[in-house]
Amino acid sequence: MRLGIPIVVGIGVVLLAVGGVVALRAGDGDGDDADSSGIDGATTSVDGSGDRTTVDDGEPVVDGSAPQAVVAVQGPIEETARYVSVTWSHIDLERPPDQPPRAVGYDVERDGEIVGSTEVDDDPWDDMALQDRDVSPGPHTYRVRARFEAGPGPWSAPTEVDIVATDDVGPVFTVDDYQGSDLDRAQQAVDDAEAAGGGVVLFGADTYELSDSLLISGNGVLLRGAGQDETVLRAGFTGGDESCGPATPLLWFRGGYEELGVVVDETAPRGDTTVRLDGPAPVDVGDFVEVDGVQGQFGIDEYGPMGIAQDPSTGRDERYPFEAGVVTAVDGDTITFDHPFSPFVTKGSKLYLHPTGRANGIELLTVEGAGPDDMSYHRLVDASDQIDFRVAEVTARWGNRNFIDAGGHGITVVGLTAIEGGAAGYQPEPCKYKVGFGPATNVTVVDSQIGSTDDDQNMSLMTMQFVYRALVRNTVLGQSRTYGFNEHGGGSRDLVVENNWIGAGPSGWSGILLGNDTWGFGGETAIRNNRFVDNVVDVLMVENPYGVVIAGNRSRGCSQACVTWSGWGDGQDGASAIAEAENFGSARLTIVGNRFEESASGLDLGTDESNGFPWVGIRDAVIADNVVESTDGAALTVRGDAEASGRLWVTGNRFDGGVELAEPGSDWWFWNNTEGPATGEQAWPEWLGLHQWWEAAEAER
Repeated sequence: MRLGIPIVVGIGVVLLAVGGVVALRAGDGDGDDADSSGIDGATTSVDGSGDRTTVDDGEPVVDGSAPQAVVAVQGPIEETARYVSVTWSHIDLERPPDQPPRAVGYDVERDGEIVGSTEVDDDPWDDMALQDRDVSPGPHTYRVRARFEAGPGPWSAPTEVDIVATDDVGPVFTVDDYQGSDLDRAQQAVDDAEAAGGGVVLFGADTYELSDSLLISGNGVLLRGAGQDETVLRAGFTGGDESCGPATPLLWFRGGYEELGVVVDETAPRGDTTVRLDGPAPVDVGDFVEVDGVQGQFGIDEYGPMGIAQDPSTGRDERYPFEAGVVTAVDGDTITFDHPFSPFVTKGSKLYLHPTGRANGIELLTVEGAGPDDMSYHRLVDASDQIDFRVAEVTARWGNRNFIDAGGHGITVVGLTAIEGGAAGYQPEPCKYKVGFGPATNVTVVDSQIGSTDDDQNMSLMTMQFVYRALVRNTVLGQSRTYGFNEHGGGSRDLVVENNWIGAGPSGWSGILLGNDTWGFGGETAIRNNRFVDNVVDVLMVENPYGVVIAGNRSRGCSQACVTWSGWGDGQDGASAIAEAENFGSARLTIVGNRFEESASGLDLGTDESNGFPWVGIRDAVIADNVVESTDGAALTVRGDAEASGRLWVTGNRFDGGVELAEPGSDWWFWNNTEGPATGEQAWPEWLGLHQWWEAAEAER
């Protein structure tokens, strides 16, 4: 058995700095798809038929940047269904506005041969993805290049993926070879796979009604069906009777951990790679170690008395330290990890090893609750404390509470279809987080659909709490009574939501929510090249989300405002110390190269919607090269007076609908916009392009 089932490769380089912000611009598309959903097709798939093209590594015809953040992940392991999903960032998001060519397509190369191509249309959210279905087991290298009318551009940096075969997982244990009830037979097969050190538990083309949880507590167990529509694992028991109460899982992947008996003795800042312990480090080079100081989720004003720092004006956040990785060096009481930390690793955090819960997964089947009319609450897949957990080509339905709830490190979801939430899955009750992650590091979701594009009977389609380094790409997040993507104020950082279709619809609150008015703020997030359709708000940011980049997205029909942001100031009694007054409301926010069309109003920044520390105003924001068309309200509204709002750079925007703002202060720069004042001097902030630090750290490493 091979434990290294592939997860996202090079997740760090996905968090692209928006360097040279003035070089970005709104897309050239004319919005001719405004009467459609904007969903123009599935991921391009190639199966190896036809001629291959051998790559000539000569000089590119067109100069310019290569595609960035190429990521390759394996779908199913089963031989006839196996593929690699390759995704990347759109090259036009990084091109200057002064007469550059626009990409008309992309070529994808595997091991020196072009294996497939995509075409770019006027609505390009799903044009940066390809499934390679003619790939053999073993290591492979992928590269991507853009194509222009004049010819190809340069190749991207290579991305490697090691393709796993069934033989690598272990023996096959066929459920139908065992005796007893459906649960008995499945549990016996799982137990035998665990005893063998890992293996495939194979279900037939049938419906299996499980009378209780199927428990997987070992390593290397892959639950496999005969096909996503052929094998059904159904809950044959009544779920919980409260939306936030106990919910017996249908599939329960339960990892084991060993506390090492030492704790972090000195807080390690974000971006560091080493921690000092309160005793000799009981680990070896090569060990996989988790550092966990998450103590639970408290209200915003409870952390100060606990001595836990939370300062969104600088990004310092010690609330939810959770990190995991491989030890590369041990020196007495100090250990070094293989990557820079996303959170602050705070003093007192405990260290753990994970002997079990490694390299488990599910593929090619359906998991479902007790039926479409059942009103009890099920958690269909509970995967806690997992390392390298994977879901590939799985359908989930009728959970009412959760489709999937996963935590750990290296969680990969490819080809998930989770549309039908259940008869109680959309009622106005909390805790209905349909696909939830956390605490977790290195989460990848690609080529999936969660929620329906024409039915709002769902809530909170994807939720991340205490998640660090996550990528969501080429995924449809449909209608919801609350949100499409929900960060939930759990301090999550280094998230990428890119190349997706997001339409929470008129019943939802927003397509993307960052922060939570009870729990607090989230951190650095890149929202790029998504298609937003008919949301009340496309991106809703509360409690001072920090270091957010909104770049190259296309939006149509937001009915309230397309982007809103609210921040913190001097807060309530008992709250932790916030930064100096000059940093109240600091956002480090970048909004660049987006198109917001047919919107009620456009960008509304510095509102007082934050409950914990309401601060009217915003500081440290760049708004450049956007097209904002509003029909009822202003295209740009900046709240607060010249003292409350400042350090704003607004340039090169086409505002249609007016600009509303207080009298600009001396540190405001407004220039070359179609509406609004002309004032200030250009002095780009030092933080621009640096607050998404992870790319530079990865390159250095």
